[in-house]
Amino acid sequence: MQHKVTDPKQVQIILNNILRLRVAKGIMSKTMAYEIGLSPGEYSKLEGGNKHNWEKWWDKIADVLGMDKYLLMMLESEKPDIILSPEVAIQSEDLIQLLKALDEKDKAKEVIIELLKAELAYWKAKYYREKERLIKLEIDMETTKKISSTDKIKSKRPLSPAIVGGG
Repeated sequence: MQHKVTDPKQVQIILNNILRLRVAKGIMSKTMAYEIGLSPGEYSKLEGGNKHNWEKWWDKIADVLGMDKYLLMMLESEKPDIILSPEVAIQSEDLIQLLKALDEKDKAKEVIIELLKAELAYWKAKYYREKERLIKLEIDMETTKKISSTDKIKSKRPLSPAIVGGG
């Protein structure tokens, strides 16, 4: 029995879900077209909502995506009155767990990024402190060299005749 979806909003939800899931699974539109028996151009029309008998392909598309066709209707549906079969309920629970895991992964990435930013700030500040310290040391060394060279110049003065002659 073929289910007929007449609400344009619901049709758009299903087609959007097909596109999202196809892309998420890494299935090229050409591959999907081949798998369900359409030309790439015809499939593009179907996925874009420009093919009126799209429901004829709904089952095949759901099979390629590995989903129950009614789950494609549910993913963004606001209709609570759709009753799921046990298989669809299991698939939707798996999907919810997957989405939660992806969300947790995103949160973990954000935490890691923040930690790396803090680490970068620490090392940047340390670099500038050490650079400043090095500049001060170089200035101190230059000053020490000048003092040392002045002392050498003083020590190279000829001794006074009174000291040399003894008297």
